[in-house]
Amino acid sequence: RCSSPCPEEDDRPEASQMRRVAAALCRFYGLPGAPAEAVKLRPGLTNAVAVGEAAWQARQRESALEEPPSLWVRGGRVYDFH
Repeated sequence: RCSSPCPEEDDRPEASQMRRVAAALCRFYGLPGAPAEAVKLRPGLTNAVAVGEAAWQARQRESALEEPPSLWVRGGRVYDFH
């Protein structure tokens, strides 16, 4: 099982949602390593994650995005910063 950017013991609703978003990004783009290594919480935000630059460069799926994606969760919905 992959680890995630949010500690497992974190019981905030956002933490569970952020773990799901990180895992989905890793699966979709074929990012190397575990979600905790490839996807990080955005500094200063508790409900946003960003794909790391190294993981983005090593992705297995092509993307029209040049920069690594950043996503946030609000009200149970996922939004992107692009």
